[in-house]
Amino acid sequence: MRISIKGHFDAAHMLSGYDGACANLHGHRWNVKVVLNQIDPALTNGIWVDFKDLKRELDQILKVYDHKFLCNSNDPVQVEISKNAGASLMLDVNTSAENIVKLIWDDIRIEFNQVFKDKCLYTQLAVYLYETPDNGVAYDGSQG
Repeated sequence: MRISIKGHFDAAHMLSGYDGACANLHGHRWNVKVVLNQIDPALTNGIWVDFKDLKRELDQILKVYDHKFLCNSNDPVQVEISKNAGASLMLDVNTSAENIVKLIWDDIRIEFNQVFKDKCLYTQLAVYLYETPDNGVAYDGSQG
């Protein structure tokens, strides 16, 4: 059995070293879907975890990214832009969807393991991040 919840945040970014329009500052409504695989249905008495509790924690995590300029702290141009961009979130990676989904996955893994402990036993956590309704990436923590 799998449980999923969705959330979103609005943020701007630009891709360092990219030869195309996405090298320019632009924004997205980033849609996030979190999927948890249940470890043992017999342990839950038919109720695994309350959706509102999962959603509350996801929203807290996504709030960090919301209405920010996601800035690659290794890119001097982006650092300079961030000085005038208002709220910026400095990241140590290029701000591609592939890198952002890994950051969000790690935030969720840490938070869910801490907050839910034995209440939310799962075997796998997957995060799907969509830049547009048609284009997105998924990450489940596995290598390769």
